[in-house]
Amino acid sequence: MNTDLIFKKAVNLHLSKKLSEAEELYKKILKINPNNLIASNNLASIYNYKKNHEKAKNLLEYVLKIKPSDTDALNNYGNALKGLNRFEEALLYYKKSLELKPDFIDAINNMGNCLTSIGRLDEAIKSFKKALSINSNHINSNWNLSLLQLLVGDFEEGWKNYEWRKKRKTTKNKYIQNLNKEWDGRASLKNKKIYIYKEQGLGDYIQFSRYLFSIKKLGAHIILDTPTSLKKLIKSLEIKFEFIDELKDQSFDFYCSIMSLPFAFKTNFETIPNKTPYFFVEKNKEILWKQKIKNNTKKIGLCWSGNSKNLTVFNRNIPLKKLVPLFELPFSFHSLQIEIEENEKKIFNRHKNFFNHKKEIMGFDNTAALINNLDLVITVDTSIAHLAGALGKKVWIMLPFIPDFRWLLKIDWSPWYPSARLLRQTKFNDWDEIITLIQKDLKKV
Repeated sequence: MNTDLIFKKAVNLHLSKKLSEAEELYKKILKINPNNLIASNNLASIYNYKKNHEKAKNLLEYVLKIKPSDTDALNNYGNALKGLNRFEEALLYYKKSLELKPDFIDAINNMGNCLTSIGRLDEAIKSFKKALSINSNHINSNWNLSLLQLLVGDFEEGWKNYEWRKKRKTTKNKYIQNLNKEWDGRASLKNKKIYIYKEQGLGDYIQFSRYLFSIKKLGAHIILDTPTSLKKLIKSLEIKFEFIDELKDQSFDFYCSIMSLPFAFKTNFETIPNKTPYFFVEKNKEILWKQKIKNNTKKIGLCWSGNSKNLTVFNRNIPLKKLVPLFELPFSFHSLQIEIEENEKKIFNRHKNFFNHKKEIMGFDNTAALINNLDLVITVDTSIAHLAGALGKKVWIMLPFIPDFRWLLKIDWSPWYPSARLLRQTKFNDWDEIITLIQKDLKKV
C-alpha cells in the first residue's frame, strides 16, 4: 500500500476542510506506520478543531516522546491544553515552540489567543502585533487583533482590521466576484442599488440590521438575502426592501456585508445607532401570547444555550441545572430555547412554573411576540439577547469571562442596546456568582 499517495490525498482533503474524510485517512496511515509524525500532527490538529482535545493531547504526547523538539507538535500540544482550559500549561508549550523557532507565526498567534482567554489582553495584543511584524498579511493575527481592538473599544482600528475576516477560509465571501463594487462608505448611494448580504449568525444580523435605516437615508434601493427566520421582523422595519434567495442574474451597483456596515459608517462609541425598538411585532400574535401566558406573576424569559452546531459558543452556554434555584422564586419562567436536550425536559417536568414553548416559538417573529409579553429576559450571549435588545425589552445578558467583542469590558450596560444589563463572569467558566446575583436581584423585582 502506497502511504505516500494516501498521505497526499489526506492533506488535500484536510486543506479542503473535508475533515472527517482526512481523519480516516490519517488513521489508516498511522495504523501502518505509527511513527509518521506529520500524520500524527495533522490528525491532532483535526481533533483540536473538533474539540476532541483529550484525543489530540494523547496523540501529541506520543509524538513529543519520539521528537521533543518538534515545533509543530509543541504548538499543537499547546492548542490541546488550551482547549482543556489548562491555559498556563499551554503557554509553556507555545514558549518552548518559539524558543526553537522564534518566527513561528502560528505559535505566536495561538499564544495571543491563549493570553486572551485568561484576560491578559495587553500581552495578547503584543503577541498579535509581534506576529504581524513578521508577516503583516497574516490573516488570523489581523483578525484576532481586530477582535481585541473592538473589545477594548478601539473602534477605528478594530472595524478596519475586522475586514480581514473576509480573507479567512471560514468567513470569506464565496460568491461575489466583482471587488470593484464593494461599498466602503465613500461612494454615493443616491438612486443606486446596494446588495447587503448576510454573514455569520442570526444575532449578528439582528444587531447590524439597524444600519439599514442609515443606508435608506442615503437614497439607496436595498437588496437583501435575509435569513428566512428573520424576514418578518426585517419587514417590520418599514423600509422598502427587495428580498432575494440567491444572486442568479440580479444586478446591483454596490454590495456590502451586513457585518461591514459599522466600518462603512465609521462607527465609534458615540455614534452607535442605538435607538430601540427597531423591530416590531404583529399585534395579533402579541395578543395571542398575552392570553396564553396570562397570570398574576412576573413573567421571565430564559435562554441558557446557543446553537449546538456552533463550535465557538461552547463557553457562553450554561447548563440548565445551574438555573434551577431560580425556579424557587414566585415568578413564571418561559423557555426561549428551540433546542431542548432530553435531560433538560425532566427539569421542566419537576417545576410547574417553568414552561417549554419550543413548538410555538419557531420563527423569530413568534419568539418576539412572546418576549413582548414578558417582564424580563435573562439570557446568555445568543440571538435571543439581540432580539430582546432590538425589541427594546428589559434583558439581562450573562457573559463569559472574556465576552464577544460587542459587549466590551467592565461596563454593565450596552451602547448597542439601552435596555440591556450585562452580567459578567469574574472567573473563567464560573457562572455561580452570576446566578447568585440574579437570584438576589430578582427578589427586588
